[in-house]
Amino acid sequence: MAVTEWRISREALLTWAQYVMPVYLTFLPLSVLLNGLIIAVTFKSTRLRSNCNILIACQAFTDICKLSSLIYTCVNIYSNRLVSYFDCFIYQAVPLVAVNCSSLLMLLIGIDRYISVMHSVWYNSLKRFTYFSFHILFCLVHCVAVIIAQYMSLSYEPSVICFLTSVLNDSVKDWWSASQVVVCVVVVVIYLRLHRFLKTIQCDVETRRTIKALTLVVMAYLFGWATSVGLLCFSRILISDTNLEQAAELGLGFFAGIYLCIPCAVYYTQSSVYRKEIRSLLGMKIEVLDAGSVPRHMS
Repeated sequence: MAVTEWRISREALLTWAQYVMPVYLTFLPLSVLLNGLIIAVTFKSTRLRSNCNILIACQAFTDICKLSSLIYTCVNIYSNRLVSYFDCFIYQAVPLVAVNCSSLLMLLIGIDRYISVMHSVWYNSLKRFTYFSFHILFCLVHCVAVIIAQYMSLSYEPSVICFLTSVLNDSVKDWWSASQVVVCVVVVVIYLRLHRFLKTIQCDVETRRTIKALTLVVMAYLFGWATSVGLLCFSRILISDTNLEQAAELGLGFFAGIYLCIPCAVYYTQSSVYRKEIRSLLGMKIEVLDAGSVPRHMS
């Protein structure tokens, strides 16, 4: 039972959406460009082929897929139409999978850095096939669970503009939001333990820089994606009207959109290897790496 009985009309929802959608559409090309740079340099450079670098590139790809959901949403908004949960699910299935994979990859990257620093001998003995098979299985199980739960609860009631979060109906959205909060908490715990451990050991400069970069990305993740999900949970308690809930989701999504454009800038400014490879790819003058910055486990 929601706390309020606030309501808005379908026309008010579509009007609000038409005002805010141009802002979201600026996120899409930025995300494609910046995350595309991460993917490109990972494939191009032999220095960015570590397990962690590949996971970072995978997350960049899922971030692009997330924002691809805006294309269908934009078509609906400017056509002044709402669609059923079923149609929304069909058209947004790929972005929905990307959303779930992206948040899990943030967790898996943290676990990767944690193990590489605290259990380096065992980490270096891992076979890459086994390593990535575990990650793929972990993501697959979670994504399939969300897809099955949503499919089993689908309805044909025409009621949504099909913004990404509106793919999930009420019961599934509550469960999904709770799982995202758990992932956020675990990510924070892992990075706090990692930084505490780094204060007690000696490791190469580039490893420390990369962990610092990842920490900044996590902070952006918490500000962006986690803030959006947290406020989404609050709006679920406060609002009962479907139209008003979607209007709130459109506003809350700004935080997530900002986050999706930040990681490339963080890696560029904090990691000398990423900076060198990105400048090389763009044909810019390559800076000389600092002495002692040669990476051990990752770039």
